[in-house]
Amino acid sequence: MSQSRADHLTTGAPSFIRPLRFFLMVGFACALALVPACGPKKEDISLDAARQAWERAEYPHSAELYAKVLARLPVNHPDHRTARFELARTYELNLRNMAAAAREYAKLLDELGEGDRSDLARDARRHLAETYGRLKQPREAINEYETLLLLFPELDDRRVIRAEIARLYREQGDFNQAVTEYRKVVENVPFDAAAEDAWQRIANISNFIQRKYDVAIDAYRILSEKSGNAAVRRTALLQIAECQVQLLRYEEAVETLRGITGLNETEQTEVRNRIRTIRKLRQTSAPPPEVDWSKKRPS
Repeated sequence: MSQSRADHLTTGAPSFIRPLRFFLMVGFACALALVPACGPKKEDISLDAARQAWERAEYPHSAELYAKVLARLPVNHPDHRTARFELARTYELNLRNMAAAAREYAKLLDELGEGDRSDLARDARRHLAETYGRLKQPREAINEYETLLLLFPELDDRRVIRAEIARLYREQGDFNQAVTEYRKVVENVPFDAAAEDAWQRIANISNFIQRKYDVAIDAYRILSEKSGNAAVRRTALLQIAECQVQLLRYEEAVETLRGITGLNETEQTEVRNRIRTIRKLRQTSAPPPEVDWSKKRPS
């Protein structure tokens, strides 16, 4: 019987080669057994992996990982809620995708439940309101702010939120409601920076937009008496005089202008000229064109 080429090589090799060949073959087989199967590395899908990607500023990848975590975890799992919130923040702050951020905040609030009063619900609702504001959806933003105030009456910055609600109404052109909201900012509180800003808003809306001059005078008078800013006090008095002119109360307007102090030379000249104009108008029934003193540069 003829030998195969392999048998011939084995039998024809020197005797010391045969054991060596055997041990080499056994070693190679063992090495193969220890080597893991080749293939793509399994992706780490976890909250920590998503956070690590975020820390590396890989925001799109981080968002993908957060979404995969959400798909794997049940809704009632604590990490699910945390992942949803952090995904929304990533969309809002890093990817600047406000529509996606609003969607995730809204989903989180739905998962938590309408009356949830946890810190997570509080933060999510506030961010949702702010996101709606950036999306130019004022009605939705106002609704979320009002719900936030209702569910969390102990918030320290309630007046800040109320002022933001007033701003949203003002930007929609709903000036009556804006004034109502600004008045809530100044209710039963000491006169501070927030109150000063709210009174200025009330005065200017009443004066320049609604032409409710008596209301404007009351607001300007508060500013003239309580503001710690001399320029604000002077401007408030000048505007009081203009409102009095519009109400045909010329003598009161003159007295108001005469009582203003701290004017520079240019402003004094403007006030004297204005007084002369007002006096000439006593015999007429029509008020003179109003001067917007707020556009004058303070000294």
